[in-house]
Amino acid sequence: MKFITPFFIVAITWLQTSVLHSQDLQLQQENKIKTFKTGHLIRLDFPLSDSLVCKKCPANYVIGRLVSYQNGILSLRVHVESSPLIADNKEIGRQGKKYKEKIEEHWPLISVPVSEIKAVTKQGTKNWKPLNDGEMLGLTFFGAGSFLLLAGVISEGESKENGIEGGIFAMGIGLGLMAIFDRTTYYLDNSLNTGTKDKIWKIK
Repeated sequence: MKFITPFFIVAITWLQTSVLHSQDLQLQQENKIKTFKTGHLIRLDFPLSDSLVCKKCPANYVIGRLVSYQNGILSLRVHVESSPLIADNKEIGRQGKKYKEKIEEHWPLISVPVSEIKAVTKQGTKNWKPLNDGEMLGLTFFGAGSFLLLAGVISEGESKENGIEGGIFAMGIGLGLMAIFDRTTYYLDNSLNTGTKDKIWKIK
């Protein structure tokens, strides 16, 4: 019986540590709450370097699996990292790196203060896709509509009218689906977002 007590203490300590390091990230805006669960994939946006003067350029970002959130520090295993290439205050491309899907244990582990994070966007639960299923369906409709519209423009007679109407209709559905399923970006309540028009979310 003597070995049970030490083992029990070790087990409780391990359980407490495990729970502590698997805390979800929760954001709040008035009565709305958004939860980013540990193990899910998220995107973190960061401001550009002070040396880069480009107000319209997209932010630096990383996409990865949320490991934990604790005491203002967010830990993430990075799957994708990206930053803009800027010349003459304009974005001319992007550079970055994507770590292989099947060797997640080798993804870099980073810990970032939330005060340095501009925004958070959910990217998926298990695997990351550049577009979610709804966005992909919308893009398919938009592409098919564009083809129909083009075919209608170069056609004659009744085919012309049907092609243009069908193309515009399909493109409208596509744009609607992409808007509905667009991934929402949540801007954090810190000094990085003082000038944004979007509503700010606080860490709960």
